Amino acid sequence: MVSRPMRLLCALTVLFLVAACQVRPLYAPAPEQDTGVASELAMISIVPVEGRVGQQIRNELDFLLNAGRRQSPRYELDLSTRTRLQDMLVRTVGGEPTNRTLMLQVSYTLKSLEDNTNLLRGTVITRATFEVSRQRFANDRAERNAADRAAREAAEELRMQIAAFLASDRSPRLDGAPDLELDDTLLGDDQMLDRDIGY
Repeated sequence: MVSRPMRLLCALTVLFLVAACQVRPLYAPAPEQDTGVASELAMISIVPVEGRVGQQIRNELDFLLNAGRRQSPRYELDLSTRTRLQDMLVRTVGGEPTNRTLMLQVSYTLKSLEDNTNLLRGTVITRATFEVSRQRFANDRAERNAADRAAREAAEELRMQIAAFLASDRSPRLDGAPDLELDDTLLGDDQMLDRDIGY
């Protein structure tokens, strides 16, 4: 038979474990950020972007920045995108590709609406690989899915870079890229892609 002190100890242990367990969404801001960086992120207005991939990035990033906390805009974010393809593996017979990599390059500028000053400029590059078959419809679908994956990853990276800037002293950082000009040299000499694609 379990003694009373032992039952009390077990009850206190259970209460401690329950109090320590807190369910928190993966991308939810930390408690100390709720009235700081998170509020600043919710004040960012994203300029409409051309193209399906650009719109996908804008939608994903808008959700990551605001997440239901939309406020009067204090900042404006301008995005420009480029997507390109590279054949990775090629069949020995026929020379047809079996795998391709889609590269998505996003250049961005964050501007203050209070004084119309550019605060942050940079470039994000993401990649997504997909298999190539002999069926055109399947290839189109695989390429589109790869573009969606690259767009989601780019939106997450954009949020992290902007949040890091807003959490700092916010001194202007404009050496990331020239005014929304996409620079192939960012890809590296051994990673130049074969052709531009559009959506």
